[in-house]
Amino acid sequence: MLSMEGNANWGAKIVEEKDGYRIYRPSKYFRWLKLFTSTWLLSKVFDFASFAKDSPKTFAGIVASANYVKQLVVQNNISIVSAYHVLSAGLASALVCRELSIPLVTSVFGEIYAQPEFHSKRLAEVKCVIDVSKKLLSCSKHCALSYELLDLHPEVEAVYYGIDTQMFSPDKSPEIVRKKLGIGIKDKVILFIGRLVKEMGLLVLLDAIPKVLAEIENTKFVIVGKSGELLPGARDLSSRYPKNVFVIVDAPFEELPFYYAAATLAVIPSINERACLGLAIAEAMATGKPAIVSNIGGGPEVIVNGKTGSLIPPNDSEALAIEICRVLATGEDVLKEMGRLSRERAVSIFDKETTNRRMEEIFEKALT
Repeated sequence: MLSMEGNANWGAKIVEEKDGYRIYRPSKYFRWLKLFTSTWLLSKVFDFASFAKDSPKTFAGIVASANYVKQLVVQNNISIVSAYHVLSAGLASALVCRELSIPLVTSVFGEIYAQPEFHSKRLAEVKCVIDVSKKLLSCSKHCALSYELLDLHPEVEAVYYGIDTQMFSPDKSPEIVRKKLGIGIKDKVILFIGRLVKEMGLLVLLDAIPKVLAEIENTKFVIVGKSGELLPGARDLSSRYPKNVFVIVDAPFEELPFYYAAATLAVIPSINERACLGLAIAEAMATGKPAIVSNIGGGPEVIVNGKTGSLIPPNDSEALAIEICRVLATGEDVLKEMGRLSRERAVSIFDKETTNRRMEEIFEKALT
């Protein structure tokens, strides 16, 4: 099987063996060389002339990727392709699978919500991907419905992406991170894990922090994530509240369970419909932590409001501050029960073994 991601890293050409998988990362130079040494482009321009005319660079990049995928499929005798994102890897893979008559499984995330006008103008290409795909998937019911923005109603199955529920589990020690940051074992800790950008709702949290500290001055906030546009703002807030706000940039993945373990509760305040279902929700729940989540995107599918966490209006720092204060005031017994229910629910719907078995079933059926 070949797996194609729409946001693949097209750096140096690398063939990497990892956990029994072979990973190809062709350089841009290599892809464009394949494009211009192939006669395939002319036929694709004819098939999708409007796309080629309106977005020549994007279209040429997709065809260049398709040329490379075709080479991999033929050389490695690949029998099925799994592609992520409709109008990138999805279309590139559809062109290949249609020509070579092999099955395609395509997963949609939040790209249609993020760019509805772009996808509306490219209905012929979207329909091509739908028609060629033996199976359409999404990582949440919310994003499975995104095709409806285009007045398309294909059958899409939501398969929640699995996590390692043994790695993310309540048995991790909270003291490791708390000692590292100088946080007391009894202090209340609010955790944010995600890219340090507006889309993830970090600005909402940064606006809420002073409001929470005005009510509960000893609350601690730990912000962990990949560097982004809001890193300076997060660091400025940490400078204002050095004993309350801690910013950790690019923490290794294997350390994340210990950050969740150190938390009292997690916050995932995503601001738009593109949020299919952040893994931070699943990881927090699996670690036995209640989460405050925006009532948007895929979050409401998995957070049972008042039982495993809370749902708040998106892009509302006042609501977030109020809910943080309310949850912290509920008492240890309530927080522990919410954590227990969160863990129970996470294991039932997010365990990677369950996800992997379902994906295997889907690929096996697509091959028949």
